[in-house]
Amino acid sequence: MSTLPVLIRSVAVEIVQVLWTRFCDQHHTSMAACRYSGSTLGNRSQARRIRFVAGDRAFRRVRAWAGVAAAVGGGAGLALPTAHYLTTRLPSGTPEPDLDLGLRLACAAALALAFALALLTLRRRRDEPLAFATLAGLAVAGVLLRYVLITLPRAGDLAPAAEIRPAAGTWVLLASGLVLTATGLAAAAAVQRPKAP
Repeated sequence: MSTLPVLIRSVAVEIVQVLWTRFCDQHHTSMAACRYSGSTLGNRSQARRIRFVAGDRAFRRVRAWAGVAAAVGGGAGLALPTAHYLTTRLPSGTPEPDLDLGLRLACAAALALAFALALLTLRRRRDEPLAFATLAGLAVAGVLLRYVLITLPRAGDLAPAAEIRPAAGTWVLLASGLVLTATGLAAAAAVQRPKAP
């Protein structure tokens, strides 16, 4: 299916060349100039195709490196605290409002998967691996959104004096998940695009 637009364009170029040659014959224009102008059409089409491929490769590298940076940034965010609170005002027996170990491990696995997919995209020079990073980004972003919108408010209701609020780790992880999601969606859209104009 992807060769159909190329075939149609080739036929269109041939038709234009024939029409241009007839036009030159009717107006007594030199055939050398006609042949030069006709061949220029094919050369311009080829140049546009080369520019399209080069631009697509450049955007693929940008997307892949953005995925790498988001995964590494998310890994750094896992080492940061996800909640600010006053320890002395936290009632005894109340669990700490920081992101628990199980969710941190789930986020770490998703970030490691996204990192591997981004590196695979750079190595194979194809967008398909990076498109699957959308799932990893959605997993991380979903965990952090639930943590910000549900877990922390509940903890704040149980211990209002502790002044519980999100910390830097929360925002770093959430941003990492959103960037991975956007990068994966952009890669998926690139896969669906025709490879040549």
